[in-house]
Amino acid sequence: MSLLVLIAVPLTACSNSSSRALVGSTTTLSPTPTDTVPDRPSLLQPPPGFRIPDTRSVVLRKADGRTSPRQVPVQGGRSSVSGTVVGPDGAVGGATVLIERFVGTESGSIVVSTDGGGNFSVESLLGGRYRVRAWLQPSLATLDAPTGFVADGDHLSFKVGVERHDAIRLQVASAVTALTVGVPFGVNGLLSQESVDDQGIIHTVGVAGISVSLSSPGSLTIDAPNPVATGPDGQLRWSVTCWAPGSHPVTASVATVGAATLTVTASTTLPACADPQAAVPTTSTTLKGPP
Repeated sequence: MSLLVLIAVPLTACSNSSSRALVGSTTTLSPTPTDTVPDRPSLLQPPPGFRIPDTRSVVLRKADGRTSPRQVPVQGGRSSVSGTVVGPDGAVGGATVLIERFVGTESGSIVVSTDGGGNFSVESLLGGRYRVRAWLQPSLATLDAPTGFVADGDHLSFKVGVERHDAIRLQVASAVTALTVGVPFGVNGLLSQESVDDQGIIHTVGVAGISVSLSSPGSLTIDAPNPVATGPDGQLRWSVTCWAPGSHPVTASVATVGAATLTVTASTTLPACADPQAAVPTTSTTLKGPP
């Protein structure tokens, strides 16, 4: 019988300073399970009585991405600008004058007034390109503003014209495109007048509370009231009935507008009036029989 003897030999580390790891050795780290949940941040509590607004129907406007234009300096130099404001009746005293200095597409401005002779003058301006316009409410304003260039230390003179903008206009038109004999329809009118605002901009606005008459030489009946007073926006309407086929002219007129006494008229031809009882022509077709 043979005996198998096992001898355990201890392994010792080498004394050498550049010791090596044992080939084939492996270290495995197992994940450590945890049941700990991170703390949630505390919620801010609204004050008592506070109600969160309902913003579900709020529409956010799209930002256009544009920046505000840079304000160009006007004063602080050695240049000067002067001139005279002239209107249809001569020099205009008490007019507002806007003096603008341009650098590229950007501008800055100052505002002055004319004296009794229509003159204005400004000193200590920077050199550059200038534009000047003027106005006097309620009816005088510049349409074509003069421009010019002044070097530093030089003088620039302007003659600024203003035109009258107080024209009164009366318009009249049918409210429908098809008319029928014996059926009432509307005729609309609009009375408007030009005016100049406090920025020298010309507007056309309706004239309220003015009586306007409508007349016609044709076969029309204009129901009462006639004349009709204009509304707050200057508009008005008449009720009209045509009694004969064809086109019919109408004329609207007003004799007094505000403090002025003048005649303003407007004429138009209404769409053709049709008679539904008119005979409709018929056609017949004869078929030939066999030969």
